[in-house]
Amino acid sequence: MTSCVTAVNAAGICRPRRSNPQMGETDGAVTVLMTFVTVLILSLILVSLESARQQGAVAILRMNVQTAAESVLGEYYAPLFDDYGLYGLYDVDVAEEIQSYLETSGRPEKEIAGSHPRESKSCYSYAYDVSEVALSRTVSLLHGGAVICRNQMIEEGKITADKAVMGYVGAFTYAEVISGFTSFYLGAKSVCPTVTMKVQFTGSWYDETGEKEAANALINAGCVLISQHADSMGAPTACETAGVPNISYNGSTVSACPKTFIVSSRINWSKYYAYVYNCVKEGKEIATDWTGGFKEGSVELSAINEQAAAPGTKEKVEAVIADLKAGKIKVFDTNTFTVDKGKKLESYKADIDTDKDFTPDTEVVSDGYFHESEKRSAPAFDINIDGIEYLNVNYGD
Repeated sequence: MTSCVTAVNAAGICRPRRSNPQMGETDGAVTVLMTFVTVLILSLILVSLESARQQGAVAILRMNVQTAAESVLGEYYAPLFDDYGLYGLYDVDVAEEIQSYLETSGRPEKEIAGSHPRESKSCYSYAYDVSEVALSRTVSLLHGGAVICRNQMIEEGKITADKAVMGYVGAFTYAEVISGFTSFYLGAKSVCPTVTMKVQFTGSWYDETGEKEAANALINAGCVLISQHADSMGAPTACETAGVPNISYNGSTVSACPKTFIVSSRINWSKYYAYVYNCVKEGKEIATDWTGGFKEGSVELSAINEQAAAPGTKEKVEAVIADLKAGKIKVFDTNTFTVDKGKKLESYKADIDTDKDFTPDTEVVSDGYFHESEKRSAPAFDINIDGIEYLNVNYGD
């Protein structure tokens, strides 16, 4: 008796066969075993391929993370890295930037053309989703979202005291400029005793390119705050670009430099104009050496940019202004600075009655301070005190 059954050969093809009473079911059992072996081998190959694909995806992910980090950190502040090995970035959320980069590169597509020119479909060799990027061992060197505060950096150990260096862009090496930046330096020194300052002179009252170059040179020299006695936007824009805080001159630059501008001095000429008008009206002589300060309302400060300033700045400045008006603080108090590597300034003659040789003729140090603009209105303080380094000199010759 003959019966027809179906068997699966090693190649996986169905074919009819006739049973053989003498052979029994032996050849059928061998065929099924071969099928299992084939399936097992194919499974192992597929598992190996998938493992290799996963390992490749992990390797590519690591490469993408490295590339993302290098791209984001590529704009680090060089002096900070050179001195401390730290990547300092201005106004950048590093984790957010890296995550954005990874999300963009996380689903690399390869277009496969269909049978019709308009038909195509995307094929992903690997893909990943980025839910969160977390960074370890990060320290914020910024305050108020923008500004590095040198005193705070020292207290929190982010810089050492010897790295509290300010920079100043000056026009000429004249008393007018020296008096201004020395008073600025002494103000900073009153709250940060270890601060030092570097000065770069441009040789011009207005040179935007030169002032920008001077500011960049000071920043590259390690200065963490810049001010200037110059009228252009050169220094402020250099500071905004580099993320270095700036004390501006003769007017606020907050609209152009919202992240780095802190405050600016300002001259209020209306007080002098009113004085001259009243002198003319009343037939009085107009003084040759009229001087006005905070008390007279001739010297003012712009509004403090609290986005950039450290906490308590506004209150501290208001207290100092009140003491200046009351005469409790003398700008050039000789107990607050030294000259010639540690010597106290006991006496100094300035050229008050000016002659062509600028001969010193009048003692201006008494009662423990330098009497700036008291003997004459024009500044006379032209002393290079300890803590201030001139990187060059320029008398406009």
